[in-house]
This record gives sequence, C-alpha cells and structure tokens, in this order.
Amino acid sequence: MIDLHLQVQLQKRKNPFGSSRVDHPFQTHSDADNVFSKEFHRIQSTLKDIKQDINHQSKGVVVVGEPGFGKTHLMMRLANSRLKTNRLLFIRQPNNPDAIIYHIYSRILESLIRCIPKINYTQLEYLIANSCAKIFQEIIIENPDLYPKKESKKDQ
Repeated sequence: MIDLHLQVQLQKRKNPFGSSRVDHPFQTHSDADNVFSKEFHRIQSTLKDIKQDINHQSKGVVVVGEPGFGKTHLMMRLANSRLKTNRLLFIRQPNNPDAIIYHIYSRILESLIRCIPKINYTQLEYLIANSCAKIFQEIIIENPDLYPKKESKKDQ
C-alpha cells in the first residue's frame, strides 16, 4: 500500500519531463538527478537490501503512480545506473485481467531482448555471457584439479 503522506506529496510535484515521454526504461532521454531523487535512492536502497539478503528470496520493487507522472522515466534512470551489472525486468500494468500471466511472460522476454545502453548487447546475451564466465571461473580457475592439462607429445 502506498504511504498516504507520500502519495499527497507526490501529487503536489509536477513532472518536468511531461513533454519527454519515455516508453520503456531502455531508452535514452535527458534526465535530472534532483527529480524524484528521494524515490530513486529509496529504490536503490531496497535493491541493495535484496542483493544482501542471505536467504536469497525472490523479491522486487513495484513502482505505482498516476499516468504520465514519471514512473518509466524513473525506471530509465535506474536502468542507466544498474544495467551494467544487473538485469531489469520492466512490466507495465496489464490491460486484460484474463491474460496477466501471458502479459508478465511477454514483458519479461521483451525486457531481456533490450540492448544495454553503451554496451550494444541485449540483457539476455549479457546474462548468458556473465553466467558462462562465472561457471568457467569456478570450474577452471578455482578447481584446476578437476580438469588436468593434457600431456603434450614432448611430455610423453
């Protein structure tokens, strides 16, 4: 539930980006860090708590608000600050209550095929590459005895 005090405060603030529509957080638009800075830092803090959760429970952040208020713009700022090391699954509010599962799955896939700004790889490609790198490091570097080197013809 949204804190009523916070909701009243947010309704009093105007969105300076009203003429700069952000359709999805993977776009690049001008940004002003001072706009919604408290909300941005609150999200960052929550994400840090999620990352440090020793139980590794599935958690996320939900951002709600009036249409055109700057939610997607805020997510764009989050994407620009986090996409180099984290994945962002962006799911807009579904329009059809009978197709919520389909809506969620399709938006997750849509998010994963978006390119990471300044890297030119999709989130999915980056996720697979990082996963493979971690596996290789764990297997080859941290456990070299599991894969002994082949003897060369000189050694035989």
